[in-house]
Amino acid sequence: MKNKLRKIIFIFLTIILLGALIACEKKDGKKVGSDKHGYITIPSTWVQFKDVNPAPNMLQYTNGNRGIITLVYFEGLDPQEGLGNLWAYHEGEGAQDIVGATVELKGEQSYQIHGYYQAEDIYIVIWMFERTDGYTQYICAEGPLNDISDVVKVVENTFEYKK
Repeated sequence: MKNKLRKIIFIFLTIILLGALIACEKKDGKKVGSDKHGYITIPSTWVQFKDVNPAPNMLQYTNGNRGIITLVYFEGLDPQEGLGNLWAYHEGEGAQDIVGATVELKGEQSYQIHGYYQAEDIYIVIWMFERTDGYTQYICAEGPLNDISDVVKVVENTFEYKK
């Protein structure tokens, strides 16, 4: 009986602590982006990233540890064709084990590729989909093995294309 009571108390305290951590994480986040780029909520420690060769219409944010999220919008681009071109580009640049899929991102059917740059220890996960407002959305999460799951979670848990 004491063991059951201890387990119940442990589970109860764990739930309370997780709830507090989630509340702190949401409280410390900041929503960034624009109506055309879409929005993500990043931790308050993240900053805007300036790419050496930025593409037009690009916003980027980083955690300071090579974890980067890129938001881009396009007009008149078929997302499946665009992602096919990106697949060929990344493959040509040395990305390995590229895999494609159709996934759901915040209720939108999205085309996705992910791959790995071994020399840099960088994983990439890219989503592209046509938004209901006619724009094609591009989102890229990249980072080293120890960061990529957290970077991807920011996209999957917080992306919105409307404020």
